[in-house]
Amino acid sequence: MEFGCHLPVFGPQTLQAYRDHGVGTVILDTRYRDLADLVGLYARLVRGSVLSIKEKEYIVACRALGVRDPWILLLHVLPNCLAPIIVTTTLGIATSIIVEATLSFLGLGTQPPTPSWGWDLKANIAYLQTTPWLALFPGLAIFVTVLGFNLFGDGLRDALDPRLK
Repeated sequence: MEFGCHLPVFGPQTLQAYRDHGVGTVILDTRYRDLADLVGLYARLVRGSVLSIKEKEYIVACRALGVRDPWILLLHVLPNCLAPIIVTTTLGIATSIIVEATLSFLGLGTQPPTPSWGWDLKANIAYLQTTPWLALFPGLAIFVTVLGFNLFGDGLRDALDPRLK
């Protein structure tokens, strides 16, 4: 699996989890299918960040000044590793929203009376010719929510990333 191309795979376990436990389990199952995969994703991300940060000039200068490794990790390496983690997490949340809406639209997600934007889109698709706004608003809600999470992640990264200050 390549970084940035994490697409959920839906198999019999996902459908069985939905039948047994409901939509919350489906969302968790699609996003956190394999805990080792999730931990591996973040471990590779942090490892790559740390490997690139430890070669920076300010880390070499800190070592030359005699600063101990725990202080270097806490004050210099950790703040520079947070930005990619935040972006990856917010993209994962946005992906989960799209997956849930897609499953509901296809009839594999939530069922009425549980509210879902995907189900709203599916229910109003028959009226698309006569009243297009019925399908437009759930689609816009999905779009705005996903865009909001992505922009929130970018803004949080910009606020917390010491390289941008």
